[in-house]
Amino acid sequence: MEAISDLANLCQNFVLGEEGTIPKKLAEAISCQQISLLSLVESLGIFLTSAVDENRVRGTRLLSAVLHRLKDAQFQLSRKEVDHFASFYCDRLKDKVLVLPQVLFGLQALVTFQGFSDENVLQVIQGLNKELYVQAHPQAERRIIYTILAYFLSNHLNALRSLNNDFVFGYIKAMEGEKDPRNLIIVFQSILVIIQQLPFDLFVEELFEVTACYFPIDFTPPPNDPFGISREELVLALRKVLSGTSKFSEFCLPLLLDKLSSDLTSAKLDSLRTLTACCPVYGAANLKVYLEPLWYGIRREVYQSGEDEVEEAACESLTCLARTLSRSTTQSGEDSLLEVLFDLIMKDCLRYIKEPEHRLMAQTSKVLLAVARSSVPALYLVLGRLLPLLTTQFNSILTPSQQCGVVQVLTDFLSLLHSMRQSTETPADELYEPLKEHKESILFIIISCTNTESYLLQRHGLCCMTASLLNEGLLDIQEVTHCGQILVSLALDSPSEDIRRESSCGLVTLSSVHPEVCVAAVLPMVMKRVGTSGVQADDGALHTPQLTPSDLPAILLLLNVSVNSLVCQVTLPLCVQYLQHLSEIRTPGEDVIEMTQEIAKQLAAVVQGNVGNKDVLKLFALQFQHLLKICVVGSWADNSCIVADAVLAHLGTALRTYIQNVHNSQKLCNVIVQLFLEGDLTVIECEQPLSSSQHFNPFSSSSGNEQKLIVLLKDCICSQQPEVLADHCPVLLRSSITLALTSEFPTVVESVGKMYAAVINKMVEEREMNSELLDDLQVIWSILSKEEKSVKKERAITALLWLCKGLLMRSHPLGIQNVVKLLELFEDPSVGRLAGERFYLLLKDFPDVLNDACHAVTKLMYKQQFFHQVLPNIMSLFDKAKEGNKSFYLQSVSHICTNVPEQVLLSELPKVLPLLIESLQCSSNEDLIAATLEGVCALVMDTPTSICSYVPSLIPKLLQLAKMGKIMKIRINSLKCIGLLVHLPHHIVYPYQGIVIKGLAECLDDKKRLVRKVAAESRSQWFLLGQSALL
Repeated sequence: MEAISDLANLCQNFVLGEEGTIPKKLAEAISCQQISLLSLVESLGIFLTSAVDENRVRGTRLLSAVLHRLKDAQFQLSRKEVDHFASFYCDRLKDKVLVLPQVLFGLQALVTFQGFSDENVLQVIQGLNKELYVQAHPQAERRIIYTILAYFLSNHLNALRSLNNDFVFGYIKAMEGEKDPRNLIIVFQSILVIIQQLPFDLFVEELFEVTACYFPIDFTPPPNDPFGISREELVLALRKVLSGTSKFSEFCLPLLLDKLSSDLTSAKLDSLRTLTACCPVYGAANLKVYLEPLWYGIRREVYQSGEDEVEEAACESLTCLARTLSRSTTQSGEDSLLEVLFDLIMKDCLRYIKEPEHRLMAQTSKVLLAVARSSVPALYLVLGRLLPLLTTQFNSILTPSQQCGVVQVLTDFLSLLHSMRQSTETPADELYEPLKEHKESILFIIISCTNTESYLLQRHGLCCMTASLLNEGLLDIQEVTHCGQILVSLALDSPSEDIRRESSCGLVTLSSVHPEVCVAAVLPMVMKRVGTSGVQADDGALHTPQLTPSDLPAILLLLNVSVNSLVCQVTLPLCVQYLQHLSEIRTPGEDVIEMTQEIAKQLAAVVQGNVGNKDVLKLFALQFQHLLKICVVGSWADNSCIVADAVLAHLGTALRTYIQNVHNSQKLCNVIVQLFLEGDLTVIECEQPLSSSQHFNPFSSSSGNEQKLIVLLKDCICSQQPEVLADHCPVLLRSSITLALTSEFPTVVESVGKMYAAVINKMVEEREMNSELLDDLQVIWSILSKEEKSVKKERAITALLWLCKGLLMRSHPLGIQNVVKLLELFEDPSVGRLAGERFYLLLKDFPDVLNDACHAVTKLMYKQQFFHQVLPNIMSLFDKAKEGNKSFYLQSVSHICTNVPEQVLLSELPKVLPLLIESLQCSSNEDLIAATLEGVCALVMDTPTSICSYVPSLIPKLLQLAKMGKIMKIRINSLKCIGLLVHLPHHIVYPYQGIVIKGLAECLDDKKRLVRKVAAESRSQWFLLGQSALL
């Protein structure tokens, strides 16, 4: 660094108005000891003592700026230097207002040096108190003063304590009348330290008054506020002050009660939340005097506010108040403060409890629950008085609607007991003590409700029963078993769907909390309802029942309660047996196929619901091998329901869920791969029937139903990690592409296409992959280039699209190359339509393949790259295309727009939007119209301004589609899009209000209810167009 040759000239240049980097140069020179701080002060001396105000300002500014630079560089001043600077700056506090900002700026840096002592602190505070009236200065200067004082409170508390009450008095004088939110944040934080660390007994009321005058905070930050001060920050900072000490209680509680009566919701909420924060700090002794007015204020907000947020805040305040009172101690023979409060509450609530149908019964329940959840003593107190009243009321009233109110309150308290047990360490026996005396009465109420003919009362009774079952240890085994019997009966026999659903939920709870009772009592009851038998033979083996579709509810119930390993040990083998029995039916009807499908679907739900339970997943893996055997045997039959597409899809979902949620699925996957790729039936302990001479070979084009089982292999392969597939990739690729081009089953073609894409995407060996790819692509293109049957070309198109998807996600160059080549097929009438319709495969996300859960290799922004590389080719070919083929290009554009990120689409919107609008004119291509409508709806919601110029042509076309579309989905999407148009600028859409309202009137007579519903909603929006502006 160049030496500072002429210090005096630099100082003079700065004082004369030159800014530049002079402070930086001087600070660096001092840090490197090229010059001393003393020499800088000597050079500035003539300016610091000048009679010219501007010279003193500039001189002080340079000195202060250098101090800030030294502070940032962590340069330390000596104790002597700090003393001299402190004396200088404190003396300069007497200077004119013009100089003062630079003085405060220097002090702000000086106080942060390590050498700044407690004596210096007292010197600065004395100077500030004596020489400055803070509120007479601008905001920036006041902020510096508050920052300096806040620093003292954080780092020099002992010095401030030595001032006793003088510092507090000075601070009150400094902050009184402050209005700027940026300063108030610092002030509130400082006052919190004062009331917690410093003596202020002489000024308790004064300190409270200068702070509480800001309550409640009424501040709305200006738009684009660079300081980022929010109302919430101010509210929380002030709340911490008001609740910071119990000495404020005699002043704060009347203030809160006064503000609680405000008409402003924000003031009510702030008062209630501040009361919640104050209660534990103020203590029971200070709250005692205000119990009655506090209860009346809270009661008013719970019963009369009508706003959920206010009710919730009021109940929370009541809970905190009761919790604080429950911790208080009283002299012998006196009622506790908690009992005093509860007497006040019961005096007002008793009449509503005695009138369960009263509209305020729900609010009364909230009040009592708020008190009960505060503490265990409060829970005892509430339940001790409430339960006798509830049982008496239930037995004395006759109408079910009134009884429902009583049962609902009981349910709420049983649920509260469960939540308190989860959140406290109180033993269950102690927590349930208030219920022991009344348990028989409670059970009588619950069972009476479940036996009634009123569905409404039954539902309340079932909810209450479920809540009681949640509380483990409340009911004994016999009582739980009795509840299980009732629930099973209602779940299977009730004519009401709601009752069956509630009963099923109750059984799920019973299974979760009492699995032993479920296995020992509930499951046998359900099993007896399945088929003609459900008992064990003399040899101990379980006979397979003769199933009929009427057994489906019981079977589904068995699976529905399978929420833990103990229950799954029984239900999963039963499920497999039921599927085996159904698969052996030679001529299954539609009802049998539907039954099999529902069981498979529920089995998948069991696996998905137990993804965190390793024991259940192990049980599933074991049973899935039996399922494989059933599927293989079923594939040899002519009409087995087990090979139905929907059944295999659900079994595949269960398998995929298992693989994705276990650490090591290698064993089961080896079984599946060995079975499908090698035809080894021994891995599933299955033998080929004597009548068949062939082996299990699902990849053979003549294998018939065996091919359908490829769905299971697909879910196994697509869910595996890349390293697991390494040894099987070549065989899988060759087998998949062959079957994809020859299979007669559409689901098989789709499955092997997905499997091929997954293998290509995850393949580690690039050279081996390229070799296989080139061969397979040659085969596919040879089919597409010949005059083959359209069916063969359709299979080749599907295989090519999946292959390209796997490559695109890993950004392989062959992906884009083949997509561009694929676009030329739009001119081929035999496959152009299919290529356009299925173009979405390239970008759409699928739950069963090529996603993060399936360990796909996904390069960053591959969709964006595809968009920018492919879209120009589509638009170029579109301009040259024949009129009859243009719809295929438009369909591809619609699919791209629907599946790329919004930010990418916006950059090319001027080019893309005209094509989308033109797509709506292709009345012959319904798939294109459906895809385009989805894209247009997304644009209207996300970028409404982009669509404005197309409104004149868009509205008539949308109205036409809404009235004449052949497909319900098209009519609904058109109506939704019309409804969204009202969010465009008013002057754009208002001229069309009459046309749209008249056009939508015809849609109100549509034959489909869903269409009529959307039409009514859209028409209402157009009726209200412009009304919000008038309001």
